[in-house]
Amino acid sequence: RFVGALLLSMLVFALPTTVRANDAESVRVANPTLVMTPAQSWSLEADVSVALSAPLIDAVKRGVPLHFVAEFELLRHRWYWFDEKLASHSRVVRLMYHAVTQHYWVTVGGGHPQTYPQLEQALLAATQLRDWDLPESVDSVLVAHAKELKKTPERFELRLRVRLDTAQLPKPLQMNALTNRDWN
Repeated sequence: RFVGALLLSMLVFALPTTVRANDAESVRVANPTLVMTPAQSWSLEADVSVALSAPLIDAVKRGVPLHFVAEFELLRHRWYWFDEKLASHSRVVRLMYHAVTQHYWVTVGGGHPQTYPQLEQALLAATQLRDWDLPESVDSVLVAHAKELKKTPERFELRLRVRLDTAQLPKPLQMNALTNRDWN
């Protein structure tokens, strides 16, 4: 259905298993958690590890920014029709190398970049979903369906997908990304 998606039950707050995104195991998602914050809003957390291929590492070290997209969907199963999409949200994280400072920069959304001296640290910061506050529209959907969720959690499905956004690559590399598996 949703390539590389992680399916969660709404009542399961932490899954002990790891889900692989593809055969190459380039993306792994573990310990997904949907929690209520003290401010009475919902937050999503997950441990995501990404293994970059040699061409991707080389591209980053040459200053090509990589954009990772985390996509969240909440569905309600219906026996008589397609599943109903109740809410969806996405987050973009940009990872790039700044040659002047010789540091890696990680920018979440339109925020200020955080700097890291090593690629491993920057990649970890770029792909870990921590305190991802879901928008009010998602909060209101979860509150509106809370009773139904508690009664029949099997009717709901939470999907989480993390991927490299190849459309954000420079145009010459987009063509390479279409034909080379190392860019997937």
